[in-house]
Amino acid sequence: MAYHRPFRPQTRVARIRLAALTAGRPGGASKGLPRFLRATAPDPDRDGPAECEARHLESAGGVATRAAEATPRGRAAAEAVAAAPAAGTTLPAASLRRWGQRLGRSFDQVRVHPRSPVAEHFGANALTYANQIHVAPGRFAPESTAGDRLLGHELAHVAQQATAGAPPAAQFDLVENGLDTGLGTFDLDLVQAFDAATLVGATGLRGTIAFTPHEFAPYANRIGLIQIVDVERVTDSGRQDFVWGGSEANRENVKTPSGAFVDMLHGEQSPTRESEPWYWEGMSGDPDDVTQGNVFGWNRGEGDLHETRLWDWPRSTTHVAFDFETVAVGRDTATVYGSLRWGFEVSGSNLLSNEWHDNPVILQSGTGEAYQSPTFEAARQRFRAFYIHEPQIVYFDTNADVPQGGELDKLQSGADYLLTHPDVDVELTAYADTRGSARYNRALALRRMNAVQTHLLSLGVDPARIHRNEAASGETATHGAEGAGASRAGSLLANRRVVVRYQRMMSLP
Repeated sequence: MAYHRPFRPQTRVARIRLAALTAGRPGGASKGLPRFLRATAPDPDRDGPAECEARHLESAGGVATRAAEATPRGRAAAEAVAAAPAAGTTLPAASLRRWGQRLGRSFDQVRVHPRSPVAEHFGANALTYANQIHVAPGRFAPESTAGDRLLGHELAHVAQQATAGAPPAAQFDLVENGLDTGLGTFDLDLVQAFDAATLVGATGLRGTIAFTPHEFAPYANRIGLIQIVDVERVTDSGRQDFVWGGSEANRENVKTPSGAFVDMLHGEQSPTRESEPWYWEGMSGDPDDVTQGNVFGWNRGEGDLHETRLWDWPRSTTHVAFDFETVAVGRDTATVYGSLRWGFEVSGSNLLSNEWHDNPVILQSGTGEAYQSPTFEAARQRFRAFYIHEPQIVYFDTNADVPQGGELDKLQSGADYLLTHPDVDVELTAYADTRGSARYNRALALRRMNAVQTHLLSLGVDPARIHRNEAASGETATHGAEGAGASRAGSLLANRRVVVRYQRMMSLP
C-alpha cells in the first residue's frame, strides 16, 4: 500500500512540518522575483552549508538578529525537549574552539544528547531548543565532515534562540538520508543559506537531492530527476500564485491551473525548442559526467548502478511559499522509481520557516498506485504541450528485430500526443551493439526500425508523419558504460535500441 498526501499546502494536515530559520540580514526587504539560481557544485572547503551559515551570522554581527517563527511542530518539540532529562554531554574541545570562533560566542553551556529518542520521535537528524541539542542515533559524529556540518548548523540555532523574544520553538534541520521508496532511496541535504552577494537578504534552502536505485529495481540506462514547483505569494489575505516575467516568462506557459510547473531554466525560448523536462535542462555542465552537481544515474544490473543528483538553491527576498515534487524517472524506460515532496516558506524579513517533506512508499507492485502525484503528471503534460514530447527508447534482445516484451507499450503516450498535436512529426533512428559486422548490424538496425514503424502505424499515426533517419542508424557503443563496463549485458542492451524522437515539423529536414 502507499500513502499519498495532497500536493497543495492548503490541505496539508498530517504532513511533517519542520521549523527552521536563517538569521536575518540588517536592511529592508527588496523587491524582486523569487529566483532559482543554479550553479556548479560548491567548494566544500569554503561553501559548505555550515560555513555559509557561519559567514552569514558573522556578517550580521556574530549572532542571529531575528528569532525563529514558532510552528506547532516546533512548539511540540520544545515541550518534548523540556520534559526530557537535562543531562547531556559537553561539546568536544575541537568543536567548541572551531564553532566558537566562527560564530563569535561561547558554547560552554551547550549540552548534546547523542542517540536522542526525542530527535528520533520527531524524525529529525537533530533538533535544537535553548542550549540543548538532541541528535538522532548514529548522527552525532563531529569528527566527520557531515557530522561537523550538522553540529555547526545546530549551534547556529543555539545562537539564534539566544536572541531576545525568541519563541518557545525547537528548530530542525531538513537533512534526511535513506528515504526508501521501495525501488531506491532519496537523500535530502538542504539547509538554509543566505545570498550575501545580492546585498538584499535573499534566503532559501541550498543543497542536493539524490536518488540511488536498489540493485533489484528495474533496469534503466539513464535515471534522472524531474522536479515540479508551485510558488505562491503569502499575504495577509491568503496565498496567490506568483506571476513570472522577464527571462523566465515561459514558466507561465507551462503552468497547470493549480500553479505548478516543471522546474528548470526555461529562458525566453520558443515552443520549437526541443527541451526535455530534466531539472538540469538549459544549464551548463554535462549530466553524464558524474563529477558534476547535476547528473543522470543508472541501474544496468550486475551491481552497475549510480545515483542521480541535482543541486538547487531556491530563495526569495519576499514572503513566498515553495512546494516541490522531485521524481526519479528512467529516461529510457519511463519507470518511476519514487518521488520526494518538500517545501518551505521565506518571509519578507528573510526568515525561513515551515520546512516539510514526505515520500510515498509503495510496498506491493501491481496495485495501480503511482509514486508521482496527479499534479506532477499535469505539469508534464503542460510541458509537452508547450515544448515537445520527450524522446522514447524501444529495446531489443541480441540479434532480435522484435522488441522486448512490453517495450512497444511505451509508444502509446507518444501516439496519443501525435494525434492531439498535428504540428509534430516523429523521427526514428535505430541501433545495434558492436558485436558482428558493421553491414550485418546496419541491416539488423533497420529491421528494428521497421518493427517500431509498423507499431506506430497500428496506433493510427499517419505514415507521412514518420521519418526514418537511416543515415544515422547502425551500430553504436556509446550509450552504455565505457571501458571495461562496455561489455556488460546492461551496457550492450543500452545500444540495442530504436530512438523515437518527436519534432516540430518546421525543424525536420
